[in-house]
Amino acid sequence: MKTILLILFLFTTNIISAICTLIVDNGNWSEATSWDCGYVPANSGDTMRIPASMTVVVDINSPTYSFMRIEVSGTMQFSNGQKINMDEFGVVDIYAGGILTGGNAGSRLNIGANTWWSGSDPPLIGPTTISNGGFLPIDLIDFNAIINGGIAEISWTTMSEANNDYFIVERSADAFSWERVIETYGAGNSNIIINYFEIDNTPLLGLSYYRLTQVDYDGQRETFNIIPVENSVKGEGIMNIYPNPVNKGECISLSFESLHRNNQKILVVLRDIRGVEVYSKIEIVNCDNGLVVMDIPQHLTSGTYLVVAASENLLYSKRIIIK
Repeated sequence: MKTILLILFLFTTNIISAICTLIVDNGNWSEATSWDCGYVPANSGDTMRIPASMTVVVDINSPTYSFMRIEVSGTMQFSNGQKINMDEFGVVDIYAGGILTGGNAGSRLNIGANTWWSGSDPPLIGPTTISNGGFLPIDLIDFNAIINGGIAEISWTTMSEANNDYFIVERSADAFSWERVIETYGAGNSNIIINYFEIDNTPLLGLSYYRLTQVDYDGQRETFNIIPVENSVKGEGIMNIYPNPVNKGECISLSFESLHRNNQKILVVLRDIRGVEVYSKIEIVNCDNGLVVMDIPQHLTSGTYLVVAASENLLYSKRIIIK
C-alpha cells in the first residue's frame, strides 16, 4: 500500500509541474495574471521563464520552492527586502542579456542554505548559472560519443563559459576506473555557443564509457554525466601502406595480413589530424594477398592523416604522410 501511495504521489507531482512564462511586462511575481500558467509560482518542479525585453518584479518573500528552475532572458527586478527561496535542487539560468538587479541588502536569492546574490551586490548579468554549488563555470548543452569506422567521435557544446581553463575526456571499461584520453583548451570566458569535437583513435572494444570534466583556472573542476558507447569491432588487424609518404593524386596499396579472401568488402576512411573525415569508400579486396588500392585525392592539404579500415570483425589503422 505504501508503494502505491508513493507512486501516486510522484505521478501527481509530475502532472502539476509546468513551464510558466511571464506574459505581463513589469508584472509582479506574486500575481497569477503575470504568468501564462495562471497561478502564482508554487509547485514542485516548475520552470519559470522571464523572456527577453520583459521584467518581472519580485514582490514576495517566497516560500521555499522545491526543484524549481528559473530561466532569465529578461530582468528579475527585486523589491526592497523581498526574496526568492529555493531548496538545494533549485537552479537559476541567466542567459545572455538576462539580469538580476534591484532591491537592498535584504533582497536575496537563496538556494539551499546559502544566499548567492543580494541587492547589495552588483547586478548579476548573464550568461551564468547558479545552483546550490554556486556559479557554474560552464553551461553544457550536450555531450555525445559515437563509434564511426572504429574511432570514437566525441563532441560537446557549451552555451556559455566562465573562468574555463580546459576540458578532460576520460574513458572506462566499467564506469569506475578511468583513464585520461583527451585534454583540450576551453574558451576561458564566452557567452556564445561553442562546439567541441575530439576523437579517440583507439576506443575500447565492446561496451565502454566516456565522461567529460571541466577545469577552472583556479583548479576547481566539475564532472558531467557518463555516456556509454558500443564498439562492435572484435579485434585489431595489421595493415601495411605503400608508398608512405605519398604524393597527392597518386595511389597507395593497403595490405591486410588477416584478409586473404577475394571479394571481401572493407570500409576505408581517411581522416585529417583534427579527426575530420576527408575520404570514405567501401573497397573490395581484389587479390589473394588482401590488397586494396586507394586513390589519394588531389585537393588534400599536405600533412599527416590517419587511414582507418574496418572489415566484418577487425579494425585497422595507420598514419600516412601526404606530400
